[in-house]
Amino acid sequence: MLEKRKRYVKFIILTILCIVLAGVSVLEGILYLQTKKDYRNLQAQNNKLEQTCQEKDTQLIKTQQEVEELKQQIQTLQTQNVKEEGSSSSDTGLKPGDIISKEEVNDNNIDQYFTASSIPRNGEIFNRINGKSYRDNSDITLGNLRYLTMLHYNFDHQIQVGEMIVNVAIQDDVLKIFKELFENEYEIQSMYLIDNYWQDGYDGNKADSNSIENNNTSCFCYRPVTGGENVSNHGYGRAIDINPQQNPYVFDGQHTHSNADPYVTDRNSGEPHVIVASESDICYSTFMKYGFSWGGDWENPIDYQHFEKPAV
Repeated sequence: MLEKRKRYVKFIILTILCIVLAGVSVLEGILYLQTKKDYRNLQAQNNKLEQTCQEKDTQLIKTQQEVEELKQQIQTLQTQNVKEEGSSSSDTGLKPGDIISKEEVNDNNIDQYFTASSIPRNGEIFNRINGKSYRDNSDITLGNLRYLTMLHYNFDHQIQVGEMIVNVAIQDDVLKIFKELFENEYEIQSMYLIDNYWQDGYDGNKADSNSIENNNTSCFCYRPVTGGENVSNHGYGRAIDINPQQNPYVFDGQHTHSNADPYVTDRNSGEPHVIVASESDICYSTFMKYGFSWGGDWENPIDYQHFEKPAV
């Protein structure tokens, strides 16, 4: 009887173990199927993420291409604008030396005749001055200079287009000065870059002399001060010579240009275009108003043509 009971208990235990094992197997199967499902879901998500990344990469490449195209368009526009930023043509299409009628200038459009622009390397103006009035140096760079176009009355009282290169620090003053001189119909014989008078094999002092011989009004020329070694204020674009024939440079009572003979001894003769230290002299008083000093006030040398505004 006892033996029979033991076998029964053993049967019950084995049955329970079988049921447990079967349950474990079923659970493992369920877990396996769930894991497999999760894996497939993760794989699908990964595939979707990879696809999204590929789409983003494609979009990024497209955006980069668009950026490059925009850069090329900008470069094209900048190339087209080299004239505006480095040409002797003003916005009006006029060239230095051109004559225009009074009817073409009025209060509404006068500013378009008085312009300033930078001087880009390899532009038209740079090519005119490079190796002449300008050369790379440690004193002044192209970025410190501006090319101006301005109107003036010539000695025949015609309205003529002039040009000048000045230091960027005084460009606004210079434009205002010459606009006021123009509005007062002050006569300036000519106003060209000194490079127009350059001679091969000679330096800036020779070009300056040639400019004076032609009674030309100018500003910038990278050269030493007359009779010295230091850079002139002309070399910094901070000095302007006005009608040098009527307003000569005099040292120890001597001058070097015979065309100035009538204008050396008697500065109060009332001769046209002779600059004198008087409020009634429109050239003198206008330069003074904008903080320039006059070489005519020097003791020796005396430079009647010379107005300057050095850096403080």
